Amino acid sequence: MDFTDEDLILINAAKAKGGNVWEDPTLEDIKQRIKTHYRNGNAGHCCYCHRSFRGEFKFDIDIEHVLPKSKFLQFIFELFNLNISCKRCNMLIKKERTDFLIDADSIAQNPQQSDQYHLIHPNFDYYFDHMDYEVNIKNEIEMVKFTPKRPKGEYTYDFFRLNEIEIDMINQAQGIRSVKSNETLLSLPRDIKDDVKDLIDKL
Repeated sequence: MDFTDEDLILINAAKAKGGNVWEDPTLEDIKQRIKTHYRNGNAGHCCYCHRSFRGEFKFDIDIEHVLPKSKFLQFIFELFNLNISCKRCNMLIKKERTDFLIDADSIAQNPQQSDQYHLIHPNFDYYFDHMDYEVNIKNEIEMVKFTPKRPKGEYTYDFFRLNEIEIDMINQAQGIRSVKSNETLLSLPRDIKDDVKDLIDKL
């Protein structure tokens, strides 16, 4: 994707006005094209947990700023800093954090190098070099497993708490809701137990 001259005029005008540049209404069409570009480019998955966006509405998908836009305004429309993510990874976990950077104070000088990031960078790293992602589906049961292969995979697994996704999938397969610790778990029927065991054995 390349920005047109008109796009650049609108982006620079929004920056000149100041305030919340990302929410400027004149940039809405550009943002939708960015989202479409990355949705097509990475096969429609969250860039961090690899959740599929198949069948999702556009408002369920966030444009992700790897370097948070609140702290690195100069990269707010730089394509190397953009991708798409699910709301769990973007809004609930990553937010405005910068602890995934090797050196947050110097990153602006060299932001396009993979080795400046602890996590798997969606644009500078190939996800599957660092993490195996397996999905097994049997009838209505879906099981997900992440297997880190390198330090970046291990960091991404811990940072985005990908074990929680694995546990949630197992719980759903067992008929268990995602619950608070003081709530009662639903009992697990024997036939579901067997199906879950088979799927876990395959992972």
